[in-house]
Amino acid sequence: MLNALDGMGDSQRATVPLLKDRHDVILHGGVILQYLLERLHSPRIAATLSDGLDGYALHLLKTISL
Repeated sequence: MLNALDGMGDSQRATVPLLKDRHDVILHGGVILQYLLERLHSPRIAATLSDGLDGYALHLLKTISL
């Protein structure tokens, strides 16, 4: 993926709808992510729409439930 993004060049990445606002930094972020995955010996990463606040709300619901 990083090779494909790098091969596109900055101006071409700027034309991709999901990358247009991040075209100048997406490659750098990808390199950082790849480095971290290698250092952590992690073969993959998962994305979610939930965050820490969702987890806290679920915890409260389970512990304070009447």
